[in-house]
Amino acid sequence: MLDMAVGALLGLVGVVCACSVLFHAATNEQWNRSVAILLTGAGFVYYVIFWFDSQYKWLVASGAVVGTILGSTLFLRGAGLNI
Repeated sequence: MLDMAVGALLGLVGVVCACSVLFHAATNEQWNRSVAILLTGAGFVYYVIFWFDSQYKWLVASGAVVGTILGSTLFLRGAGLNI
């Protein structure tokens, strides 16, 4: 049960961080190209490394990737699905 709660919390953190990057891409002057790049995983990494400008760039990027992966893994393990 604790794994599910921690997994849900980490998943929520990952979604918030990913939405922050997506919001930054939508406010970019070339927003259509930026949003199209974010539709793939490699495009997300490329956008974060080269175009995403924030004081907390690496914290947001690692929160989006690690939070989503670790959160889904813990949630599924808590639900009884071993991956």
